[in-house]
Amino acid sequence: ENEKLKAELTALKAQINPHFFFNVMNNLCSLARKKSDKTEEYIIRLSQIMRYSINSVNDEFTSLEKEVDFIRNYLEVLKLSFPQESNIKFDIVGNVSTYKIAPMLLFEFIDNAFKHGHISGPDTFIDIKLKIENSQINFEVFNTISSLGNKFLLSESGTGLENIKKRLNLL
Repeated sequence: ENEKLKAELTALKAQINPHFFFNVMNNLCSLARKKSDKTEEYIIRLSQIMRYSINSVNDEFTSLEKEVDFIRNYLEVLKLSFPQESNIKFDIVGNVSTYKIAPMLLFEFIDNAFKHGHISGPDTFIDIKLKIENSQINFEVFNTISSLGNKFLLSESGTGLENIKKRLNLL
C-alpha cells in the first residue's frame, strides 16, 4: 500500500504540461532566427527548469528556495512569450531558505493563471505572492481572466487542481 502511494505521488509530481515545452521551443527558435542576445539566457533558464522538474520528481520534499528559483526561471521564460507591457509580478515576503515543500506543488496554480488568464495588454496581469510568516506559507495567484477563461473553469477536463488535492492528501 505504501509503495502504491509512493508510485502515485511520483506520477502526480511528474505531470508537467508538454504544451509549455512546445511553446518554449517555438520561442527559442524565434530568438535564434533573430540572433537575439537573450537566446543564451533563455536556454540556461530552460535547462534549469527541466533539471528541476526531472530531479525533483524523486524527492518527497525540496527546499522552498529551490522551488522559488524554479518559479522565477519559469516566469522569465514565459515573459518572452508575452508583449513587453505585460504585467507579471512575483513578490516574496519572508525567508524562503529555511522551509521545505513538496516539489512543484505551487507550479500548478501559476500554470493555471497563464492557461486560463488573459495577459496581452497594459490592463491585464498575473500577480503571484508568496508570504512566509509565523511558520506558515501563504501563496496567492491573481490574474485577469480571458473571455474563454470562464468556459475552461467550468470544464471537467482539467487534472491539475485534482492532482494537487491528491498530492496533499497523500502527503
